[in-house]
Amino acid sequence: MSFCLSCFGGRRKRTSQGKSSSNTQSVGDRASSSSSREQLLPLNENNNGANGYGTIPTWANNIARIPPLAPRESKELQRRIAVDLEQLARSSTSSLDQSIILSHELADFWCKQDRYRFYRNQLWYPRSMDLNNEMGDYLKILSILILIRFEEWDQFEAIFVKRHRRDVNLPFPREELVKEDFLGPYDGHSFFKNQWQFCPLVIQERPRPYVLSELHYRFPYIEPEEKIGDGATGSVYKVVIAPHHLKYETSTFKTENTEPRKVAVKRVIERNAEQIEFENLTSLRECLSQHSRIMVNITTIKEQFSQVGPTYHIFYDLAAFSLETLLTEGPRAKRNDAAPDGRNNSDHWWAGDVIQECRYLADALKFLHSGLVSTDVIACTHNDLKPENILVFFPNNIEQDVTYPVGIWKITDFGLSKIKPKRRLQGNRSVSDDRPNPKAQLDLLSPIPRRSRTTEISEPTTTCDLTHRLTPSLSKTKTKRNGGKFTAPWIKERGEDQEDARTGDVWSFGAILCEVVGYGFYDENGNIKPRVSSWLENLRKNRN
Repeated sequence: MSFCLSCFGGRRKRTSQGKSSSNTQSVGDRASSSSSREQLLPLNENNNGANGYGTIPTWANNIARIPPLAPRESKELQRRIAVDLEQLARSSTSSLDQSIILSHELADFWCKQDRYRFYRNQLWYPRSMDLNNEMGDYLKILSILILIRFEEWDQFEAIFVKRHRRDVNLPFPREELVKEDFLGPYDGHSFFKNQWQFCPLVIQERPRPYVLSELHYRFPYIEPEEKIGDGATGSVYKVVIAPHHLKYETSTFKTENTEPRKVAVKRVIERNAEQIEFENLTSLRECLSQHSRIMVNITTIKEQFSQVGPTYHIFYDLAAFSLETLLTEGPRAKRNDAAPDGRNNSDHWWAGDVIQECRYLADALKFLHSGLVSTDVIACTHNDLKPENILVFFPNNIEQDVTYPVGIWKITDFGLSKIKPKRRLQGNRSVSDDRPNPKAQLDLLSPIPRRSRTTEISEPTTTCDLTHRLTPSLSKTKTKRNGGKFTAPWIKERGEDQEDARTGDVWSFGAILCEVVGYGFYDENGNIKPRVSSWLENLRKNRN
């Protein structure tokens, strides 16, 4: 919990219009002043809070029975609440500067009588606020003031209530907070520093990266993060996003996570980043057509003032594991986030299931090479196709009778990809087709349509092969790629000119297919599996 411990010391008192700056009051004075307050209005079961914090607690009808607090009791209660608020904070790291407090947990926190009596004994508090639980509009502000050891509670109504400064207005700008008619320099700076843990970032699905220009924003992570891998340009972590802090948006609907959501985030420091990766992600997201077996990011956020320098956070849906893990450990390997073992029929798979997924991957690769449509007709080569860059998902939100025995495989990591406009042939020379008609191309390309994040197709849609009419401008493309057994032998580590860069992807896919066939067809001793042998024998007979 990040709060200003220096606030325990003395402070300048604010005086206003001849009123005393003292915030103390005797028990006798408080008892006599209670008769001048507005009478408590009756409550019933139909009185619901209108501010999103929930229904009115049942104890509200007995609020008049709460005994008044002596000044010393009030100060001690404020200290105890501050300690309890510190325990309420959640964080993904050990850093105090990253802790957050969630709205719904804060509302529950203030429902206990030994806490809500703190503000109900303040002189400024009108009992009419109990009718619609209006104090719910100020719980964050109240908590921040308690953490900074605020003392001038007699000014709360004038500063916040009468000026309509509520929780929805957070965060307040520093230049406003330090004004004399707000909190002044001392409390203003402390309030500014502490308000950010109550205002975690809401992550929104967007095609283009957006920049966090404010230094103090905090990501809405509520559990310790876990490193799960390394990409070509950065490390990948599993994080848990708080409820209502991840918003999806398509052309037809909007939705948000109502439960904690596990996602993957790839962090790339700007000085190590290849700008082409972000351009590629944007191009893929903005395509008029998408393929369900190509993994696109949720959004990309650039943190301008990170301690290690400007950093990109690329958010993806979290897969169970990579194809590399599947090939080495099998479908029962430890899953990052997915349906449990046995769901989707993952206890009963055979060679035909992995071959079927390879068929879908082949269709996805063909789609990248010749099926993308944006404001231009474009072509893409992946340039780093390997099992580590193919993710496996075991969905848990589909019908029970829909099975994915070896999961759903998706191509990811476009950090080394090349995306360029296609060129159309005229005679024996190629010319750029700078202004194609995307709508006219849609019917020709027959791409797989965009689908929701929760649905998958059972069969890949075939795209028409336009290579006899369109020559991709991916020829003579240098491919920067690390060597490996899934890299075409004619591609060196620093890359070289290629007549058609797509051929490298095709070679890589063939190498992956060989690995998959070996995994699916043969047992641990290198012998062909009996079921596969029977299946192959039937194929021979049918062929004859």
